Amino acid sequence: MNKILYWTPRILAIIITIFWFLFTILSHGLSFVTVVESLIWVILLITTIIAWKYEQIGGIVFIILGLLYVFLAINNLTLITFILVSGPLIITGILFIINKYTKEKLFTTKKLKRK
Repeated sequence: MNKILYWTPRILAIIITIFWFLFTILSHGLSFVTVVESLIWVILLITTIIAWKYEQIGGIVFIILGLLYVFLAINNLTLITFILVSGPLIITGILFIINKYTKEKLFTTKKLKRK
């Protein structure tokens, strides 16, 4: 169970980052617009790297990115778009945070059993 909880948010973060990278490249080709829009996947890549080492901080950043998208695009898009774009970011962030606290609880429990 712990390995599943450890790897699920990491795999989701990688899939989301790859998806945004491919979406940006395939929708605009190599142009100036691609460079500007590539900031999205660069931010996701940096967040994934941070979350890999610092799960709580990375989880919070993923949640903030998901909510930021909702607030920035609230007047332009439908509910399904919000769910498809923000949902995976928020879920990934929550899973990183859950993993962090589960790992801490497991470590504390093992430490108490040794004494």
